[in-house]
Amino acid sequence: MTSRAAALAALAAGLLLAWPASASASTIAGKVGGGKLPIGQASGSTSGSSGSSSQTLSWNGNVRLRHTGDVIGAVGSDPEGEYALYAPESGDIHVILDGVDGDCSYHGETDVTIAPAAEISRVQQGVGAPSYSLHAKFPVDTPPLPYTITGPDHCRGGGSGLFPIFGRVFLNTLVTQRSSSSQLAGTVTAPLLTKWGWSLSPQSS
Repeated sequence: MTSRAAALAALAAGLLLAWPASASASTIAGKVGGGKLPIGQASGSTSGSSGSSSQTLSWNGNVRLRHTGDVIGAVGSDPEGEYALYAPESGDIHVILDGVDGDCSYHGETDVTIAPAAEISRVQQGVGAPSYSLHAKFPVDTPPLPYTITGPDHCRGGGSGLFPIFGRVFLNTLVTQRSSSSQLAGTVTAPLLTKWGWSLSPQSS
């Protein structure tokens, strides 16, 4: 396996939420589920390198979440309270792949359409500065990202390839986060140089 192929294999492996500032479990579903769908931004990147090869996959775009109609209690070490559950509803994420393998380079871009899915995000209810966790992935039927190769003859200049991105986590807080106000925003970085960012605000009814 070439160094570029190895890097590819290794790497392959502003969002708005609508939640009531204070509400009981019996009113959450009506207020959230019956209102407009929340929308905003999610972004991130993941990088890898090996010798003279390096690669970065980055993404940024809009996501809508929907309230599932369910409310649960605190999980693990979460602060006590009620947590409304949300799941991806729709959205569009622009994805960019850039890589270098010695004197060869490759680049590709695509747009991913977010579809309804079962991934669950949680937002604490009834408090002005809620705790929350977020999680969403690209749909399993997401087509691979096409890329082109440039460089000297041995690089297969003008050649092309496909990079799989289905099932990739594009929104993730890793652990339960605690906001300082109703505005939720932050970034986290995981091992293997993967980073996620988000910006969330409650949508007024």
